[in-house]
Amino acid sequence: MFCGNCGKENPEGAAFCGSCGAPMTAGETPGGQAPVKNTKANRRNRLIGLGAVVGAVVVLALLAWLFFALFGGRGPEDVAVRYVKAALVDQDAGAVVGLMPKEYVQKVVEDMYTSRSELIDDVEDELEDNADGIEDEYGEYTLKIRTRGVEKWTEDRVERYNGYLESYGFKTRVQSGADVELHLTLNGTVDNDSQDLTLSAVQIGGKWYLDFLEDSFF
Repeated sequence: MFCGNCGKENPEGAAFCGSCGAPMTAGETPGGQAPVKNTKANRRNRLIGLGAVVGAVVVLALLAWLFFALFGGRGPEDVAVRYVKAALVDQDAGAVVGLMPKEYVQKVVEDMYTSRSELIDDVEDELEDNADGIEDEYGEYTLKIRTRGVEKWTEDRVERYNGYLESYGFKTRVQSGADVELHLTLNGTVDNDSQDLTLSAVQIGGKWYLDFLEDSFF
C-alpha cells in the first residue's frame, strides 16, 4: 500500500508511513499504483514557486536597466577611476575620449583633426609615451586606485563653470559637478610610489563626464 501523503510504498497493514510518519488511515492507495494527484500538486506548487523567483529576478533586472538608462550608469567617482585606469593602466584612448562630453569632442575634432579616429590615435600615442616614461622610472608596474572622498560643487561654482562654457561657444550646460579625491599606489619592479590626485567630474543631461576644462578654468 502507498502513503496518501508522500506516495511512498509501505507494508500492508502499516498504521503509519515509514517515510513521512503520516497515519495510513486515509489517502492510501492499495495495490500497485502510487497516488498521482498529490505528486502532481507538489510538482505544480514547486513550479509556481520557481516561476515567482524567476519573475522577481526579471523585475529586478528591468529596474536596474531603467536606473542605468536614466542616470547614466556612473557617478563622479566612477568616472575618475575609469579615467585613471584607462590612461595609466590600459592605455585605452577610446575609453578616455568616451569619458568626455560629446560636444567637446566634436569641437576638438573640428578644430584640430579630420576625424574622431585621428583624435583617438593622437591620444593613444600620448598615453603610450606616458606609460613608457613611467616604466623607465619604476619598471613594469601595477597600479591600485582608491577613492578617498567626493565633494559636490557649490551652486556658485556650477554657475561660473556654465558661464565659462558659454563664453567659449559651448551649448552644453552642466547640472552639477564634483571633485573626487583618489589615492594612487604604484608598485614597480624598480621602485614604488604613491600619490594623492584630485579629478573633477561634471553632470550633463543626467550623465557624468570627466571635467574637460579643469586645468584651464580653476
